[in-house]
Amino acid sequence: MSSQIEDHALDEGYWRTLLQDVDRATSRSYLHTPPPHPPALWEHEPTYYAANVDQRDEEDTLALKKMAKPLTTQDLLVQLRVGDIKLGRVNKVTAFGAFVDLGGYDGLVHVSELSWRRIEHPRDTVTLKQRVQVYVMSVDIQTQRVALSLKRTKPDPWVGIEQRYKPGQAVSGLVANIVDYGAFVQVEEDLEGLIHASELGEGNFLHPRSVLKFGERVNAYVLNADATTRRLALTLKFTLK
Repeated sequence: MSSQIEDHALDEGYWRTLLQDVDRATSRSYLHTPPPHPPALWEHEPTYYAANVDQRDEEDTLALKKMAKPLTTQDLLVQLRVGDIKLGRVNKVTAFGAFVDLGGYDGLVHVSELSWRRIEHPRDTVTLKQRVQVYVMSVDIQTQRVALSLKRTKPDPWVGIEQRYKPGQAVSGLVANIVDYGAFVQVEEDLEGLIHASELGEGNFLHPRSVLKFGERVNAYVLNADATTRRLALTLKFTLK
């Protein structure tokens, strides 16, 4: 095989023909370098090829497969486009977001882009080494920074909310967060409504935690749904104001 390669070292058409035959299934591979003076198929540095012998068909077939030089981070970033949906793996979780490995470089999903609903910490949404689909928001090749979004791979739950939730409508959900001024209830996967402290019930109480518990399922009523302000107001009172 080496003599065959040397005989055709200067035959560019021969080399181009062999390079196209790259799909042969093989069970044994070895590496060799191209001839000393190859045709103009290599621009600068020598490139390596894998010579494969197909033993399944009992043929002594030579297939040359160009082994691409490892791409740099800049090479990979040039291929990204805003709006792309990519599959990656969570490489690191911090207080301000999660870094997702897209195959040789990390992009940042800011905490505000992890979910359409309010979250306390990124680890409430993603875990280390988890495989996720992300939306490419921006690409800065000069600084090698990529901004990603997890929530934008899903429909915005606030779109059409006024049609889905009418005043007086009964809803059920889990208490996702309790704050001084009320409690947030998760009524959809990425949608929460707020029960203001004044709507938790009749009478006086010290804190919303004295009425509700985290993770508790509650039945409530819709007061108002507003897509513009992205607010869903709920009440526990049986009689609307």
